[in-house]
Amino acid sequence: MSQQEAPAQHSKAIYSESAQTHGDDGARHDSDDEPMVYRISKDYATMARRERDSLLAEGADPASVILQSELHNYVPRRENDSVNEYTKRYADTMMEMTRRGVRILNDKLTGDSMPDTFGTASGKVFDLGPKSGSTKGEYREFRQWLLGVQGAEQIEVPEKWLKFEKPAEGKDEQ
Repeated sequence: MSQQEAPAQHSKAIYSESAQTHGDDGARHDSDDEPMVYRISKDYATMARRERDSLLAEGADPASVILQSELHNYVPRRENDSVNEYTKRYADTMMEMTRRGVRILNDKLTGDSMPDTFGTASGKVFDLGPKSGSTKGEYREFRQWLLGVQGAEQIEVPEKWLKFEKPAEGKDEQ
């Protein structure tokens, strides 16, 4: 099995050859019946940590090179912060740090990823992730269908997508 075909065991990120090389033109592709292939082509978190270690080894000031995952240590969430207030403080702190020459290395990024869980305005949740059994063609067709119903408060789910529907988080099943 090639590296591109091997499923990633550590992530839900998706690599879809059909979605990335053919676009969503609606035409049938040779790979449509193939199962989705799940992988991350680059481990950006490890790359960011190695870059930080290298810069520190070269003599950089430890306060001048931080990982994005550490940024919350510089911008703690206050008890009464609204989401907007916290987001503004977070962005302002990042901007001020970069103006001072602090390098913020993104160790939270995953490469070549596409969503595998989708939600609608009506609260329906669909899982096309690694354990769903979705094919490349189903994934592409589902995204097209979802784009067409986006924003609708009430939608009728076609029978072929019911197998991917999951209970919405936080909602009691009855």
